[in-house]
Amino acid sequence: MISERDRCEFYWQHHQVIGEYVVIYEAQQKSLDANLTDATAYNVQSRAVIQADFGPMLVRKIISQMREEITTRT
Repeated sequence: MISERDRCEFYWQHHQVIGEYVVIYEAQQKSLDANLTDATAYNVQSRAVIQADFGPMLVRKIISQMREEITTRT
């Protein structure tokens, strides 16, 4: 059986990992938005919009909005 302390640690670590990815996704997207010159999927040195990043970015936005709503209610 998992203790409550272990469960809390498990959730905290997963939250931290997701937070780290969000920072990376945001930095990547800002970089991509800043310069799309010569973007191509075949050139790894090029800059292009990564559609796979859209989902995590949208989730972060939704979570931020939910947190803001909860904060303003209290």
